[in-house]
Amino acid sequence: MKKIFKTMTNNNMIPLKLKITKGLLPRTAEVLAEVDLETGEVTFKVSEEDLKKIKQDIE
Repeated sequence: MKKIFKTMTNNNMIPLKLKITKGLLPRTAEVLAEVDLETGEVTFKVSEEDLKKIKQDIE
């Protein structure tokens, strides 16, 4: 069984994000942690919606 958790940085509980574009107001994607509740393995991922934004920006 796997469960997805939100990630946070050490600074004021701000969500961990990927910077997708450059500039003054860059587009970002929140990084999520998927935890395998049987093994404890953690995998980082982005939501399907954010993945679509990333694919659009790199094309």
